[in-house]
Amino acid sequence: MPFELCNAGTTFKRFQLKVFGPYIGKFIHVYLDGFAVYGDRRLHFCSVRAIFERFAHHECFLYPEKCKVSFEQRLISKKIQQILEIMNPLNVEIVLSLMGMTTYHNRFIPNLARASKPITSLTVKDVKFYRSLECAKALDYVKERLASDPI
Repeated sequence: MPFELCNAGTTFKRFQLKVFGPYIGKFIHVYLDGFAVYGDRRLHFCSVRAIFERFAHHECFLYPEKCKVSFEQRLISKKIQQILEIMNPLNVEIVLSLMGMTTYHNRFIPNLARASKPITSLTVKDVKFYRSLECAKALDYVKERLASDPI
């Protein structure tokens, strides 16, 4: 499929969803031009095997000279490290900054909006800024999820 076509990206994405659909979010993340397989070390071989079986089933071909395979351990990025270092937000500006930083990672944190509701409630206009125990628990949950795999 030539990528010069105006709908080539959408067509390719639809194809990826068809091929990898059952595994997306479980142990594979698809990008426009590739994919990443992640998960527990013990199950990784099974995950990779399942991906190759899907390729074979859908008659997809991989060209070794175009493939890049790397094995990486998760490294905590500087942005995530900044979030992990935030103790308790002291004012609305810090809360807004914190929520802005975590929003980028929301697809990796299940129920982020629900879990961070006590934190976001601090940003409501004309409400006194009060850090409750629920806020501390919500912040701990977000930090724990950011520090855990897969990100």
